[in-house]
Amino acid sequence: RSQARNRELMAEVLRRAVDRGEIAPGAVTDLRLEVGVALLRNHYLFRDDPLDDAVIVQVVDDVLLPLFAAAPG
Repeated sequence: RSQARNRELMAEVLRRAVDRGEIAPGAVTDLRLEVGVALLRNHYLFRDDPLDDAVIVQVVDDVLLPLFAAAPG
């Protein structure tokens, strides 16, 4: 259930970004919606580091922003 809620939240954030013209509508796909949460979950489960703000910022800046700025293909 929490996975569905995470997906809904991410979809809403991206819908707003599309509405503002920050990303193309085609950049939002089902698979891309899962990337951020999957990376954070993986970090939490398999690394011996805390899941702190720095990790979240790194995932957003280094992975999610470039991912959604690029058209799928």
